[in-house]
Amino acid sequence: MPLAAHHTYILTQIMPIVDCSDYEQLDYIMNKCGIVRSEVYNRLGSLKGWGKNWKFTDKIIREKLTPEQLGIPSKIFEYSSVDCFKAISAQQDAAISFLIKDIYQKTNDANERKRLINLLSSEPTKDNWLHRKFRKQYLKGHTYLRNQIVYHKQAYKCIRISRYKVKIQVQGIEKGKRITLVVKTNKLPTGQIRVIQNNGKYEIHTALKRKVSSKPKKIERVIGLDKGYTEVFFSSENKVIAKELGTKLTQKTERINRENKNRNRLFANGKLHKNEQKRQNIIEQNLGRKRKNKKLNKDKQEIKSYIRQELKTVLKTPTLIYAEDLTSPIRNKTQNKRINRQLNSWVKGELQKSLEEICRATGSTVITVNPAYTSQIDHLTGTLLGVRKGDRFYRYNGDVLQSDYNAAKNILARGTEQEITRYTKYREVKTVLLKRTVTYLHSIDSSVSEAIDNEWLNSKFSSEALAIEEDMFPPGVGGKIKQDQGSGNQATKDSPIYHANECGQLELPGF
Repeated sequence: MPLAAHHTYILTQIMPIVDCSDYEQLDYIMNKCGIVRSEVYNRLGSLKGWGKNWKFTDKIIREKLTPEQLGIPSKIFEYSSVDCFKAISAQQDAAISFLIKDIYQKTNDANERKRLINLLSSEPTKDNWLHRKFRKQYLKGHTYLRNQIVYHKQAYKCIRISRYKVKIQVQGIEKGKRITLVVKTNKLPTGQIRVIQNNGKYEIHTALKRKVSSKPKKIERVIGLDKGYTEVFFSSENKVIAKELGTKLTQKTERINRENKNRNRLFANGKLHKNEQKRQNIIEQNLGRKRKNKKLNKDKQEIKSYIRQELKTVLKTPTLIYAEDLTSPIRNKTQNKRINRQLNSWVKGELQKSLEEICRATGSTVITVNPAYTSQIDHLTGTLLGVRKGDRFYRYNGDVLQSDYNAAKNILARGTEQEITRYTKYREVKTVLLKRTVTYLHSIDSSVSEAIDNEWLNSKFSSEALAIEEDMFPPGVGGKIKQDQGSGNQATKDSPIYHANECGQLELPGF
């Protein structure tokens, strides 16, 4: 019987160091490795390093800086320089993905796309438009890290002491004399490790591989997810996921803001204190970052656990999920103005990470859709008739829907949409939706003017909607829609393609 195919994904395993034979030497090497990392960013973190191979990094850096000048072993110097440039390469890959997206949005000409993509890999500054986009997406990086050392597998040795303790001997400054670290872990590290000093505590970070069956699982259901502030997600099945997230974020934000105000007040009073020693004690002993960072990390862990527990209760079977881009900022609502920036930037990344990991474990799939106007569409008609006010969506006929549920249904419909793709520009999306709105209004014997007068249609769409109506339903034509360009067929408002069904829904191909 053939074995099931597997694929692996990488996690970071954090192992605390409980004892070290020479902390001073570790700090010294960390500081010198930080100088190497700074030099790599200064020399290769801009256009000079674009497209270069990481294998030549060490040779380029040694032209200006050598291990002998810093007083560290040659291999540790090499490990730090190569590791830093790999981070730069990851930044370059991210910029390339955004630039290719911009190229495909700019032109539909295959030859022009090929030319720009070829320039992107060799000379991105040769074309003016590409140069402008390149400067926007790829910014020169800097690093001020002085808290880590990278070791490859040949630079350390592991010995198990007990079930939950491992002794790791790493390369030091002197040849033949190693630094002994006692680490709390039940797994022997393999491959590259990273010794990190984090808020006074020393840790070892290493990559941990996990296998997941890559055999495709049968999708049992399809849902759409809308991201909000008061809850993590609202599904198209009318289920709320992590309902208390907004309350938790608000409470923690209020605590952070209150502490920051007190710290600022204490700092201002300390600066004005007459006693020099007292002033120095206030700044050094009362305005440190250790306790503040510890509380913030505790808050993050609590929110992370809550998000994942809630997602696990919903995603138990293989599911096809249509969602908006979760790495974008949380939609701006009244509460969002009070949320701490640091927490907000972390939460949006944690949403993406949590959803991906749980989907991977359950065999589910996430497909990102174009979110443009999904919160302003009436999902029952597929038109822009209706108004969203907070958590309520008011339909043109007076019915009231839950706004996040309505948006989730629109995201689900957008997943199977043929005319609006993920990369369709929002202006084109608006034009498509207004055409559908005008068609629907005429199918129920109404008009754009009547919709504006009755406040069914937002006034910001009025001028464009009236122009589209005049183009599709010119006066004196008897209500017939103009013949589509590129098609020999002519449709009228009585055609089933544009006719509202008995439920008041607009029947459109692919919607």
